[in-house]
Amino acid sequence: YYRAIAKGIFKGSVSDLPIRERLEQTYEKDPGSLFERLRSVDPDYAEIVHINNKKRLVRALEIFESTGKTPSQHFIGQETNPTFVLDLFPILLCMRKELLNDRIDKRTKQMFESGWIDEVNTLLEKQSEMDTFFPALDSIGYKQIHRYIKGEMNEHDLKEDITLKTRQFFRRQVKWFRKEKIEFSIDMSQLDNGKVSGIISDIYNYAILKD
Repeated sequence: YYRAIAKGIFKGSVSDLPIRERLEQTYEKDPGSLFERLRSVDPDYAEIVHINNKKRLVRALEIFESTGKTPSQHFIGQETNPTFVLDLFPILLCMRKELLNDRIDKRTKQMFESGWIDEVNTLLEKQSEMDTFFPALDSIGYKQIHRYIKGEMNEHDLKEDITLKTRQFFRRQVKWFRKEKIEFSIDMSQLDNGKVSGIISDIYNYAILKD
């Protein structure tokens, strides 16, 4: 989403349904083969796509097959030939790893206490009634709870796996944003949220004066 706003949507964003359906069928049989293929044609992009992220993995190979270029090649094109230019002033909000991990643990606990398992049960029932697929059920947490409901893991392993997958997702996000080379960042580790807007204003004014 950030790249789409900052640099526009590259031409590879067109869809090719037959290719996607074939790749999805392959994924259901052998997700590892698709991941290895992506790693061979686009190792940089493979670093930020998890093998369990069916949507992004299939989409990456769909782009490659339909355009002849990898996602990374399209992103490089965005750098040199943006589809449109907006006057943006991006600031990256950061937090120390140990503090964010603690927040992830607390947030996961809160979601279970708020009825996360019941929510997934409701989604599964509606999905069956409507004979459709809810993409949310393929995301972190929902996928693991679905497995728990089917009896494929116990409650302890369920919570541990969700926490682990969320932390891994966070690390990939950090790595991705580092590649975006955003000039200004704010360490939120010891900041009160109410002070952030003032700091952002100060950074913006500094940048304006510097230019």
